[in-house]
Parts: sequence; C-alpha cells; structure tokens
Amino acid sequence: VEHFTKPQTRLPASPVAYEILTVDGSVQTPSSPNVERCVFAIIKFQTGPARYRDDGTDPTAAIGTPIFNLDEKQFSLASMRKLRFIRSGVTNMSAYIHYYA
Repeated sequence: VEHFTKPQTRLPASPVAYEILTVDGSVQTPSSPNVERCVFAIIKFQTGPARYRDDGTDPTAAIGTPIFNLDEKQFSLASMRKLRFIRSGVTNMSAYIHYYA
C-alpha cells in the first residue's frame, strides 16, 4: 500500500509592523515591541556603511558583519532579539525594517 502525503502549504506571511532605524555612531537595536510581534524581518539598508552582530554582542566600526548601501537581509525572530547595528563610515545608515508574522 502506498501512502501519499499531501504537501504542506505555508500561508503567506502577514506584515505586522514597519520601522526605520537610523544607524549612527552608537549601537542601535530594533524596537522590542515590533520584534516580539514577528516571526522574521526583512531589512533593506540605505547609505552607510555599517556593521551588525546577531549574537547579542555589540559591534564596533571595525568588528561585525559589514552591510552596505542597498543590501537586503532576512533575520529570524531569534536573531532579531539579539541584533545590533553600528555605523562603520562617516555617513549614517537607514535600516528599513519590515516585520512579518
């Protein structure tokens, strides 16, 4: 007897919040109420450059994953809870954060 499993379909994610975070010379974090409402977030970066860490440790202008103008990243809820940004050049970066559930 063969058994067929119906493929699971995942419902499309629904947007639950939006935030613009200015990444400057001090460590910045996404808004906690928005983070706790999401399952994941997509972030589009403009200008910059900057660096980030998603392990709960503060980045510096020299240490962390570099991000540049027009980069786009997706982060899980676990990463969003620990995400930190800092500017690594002379120009502030804008992080356009779309939260989804």
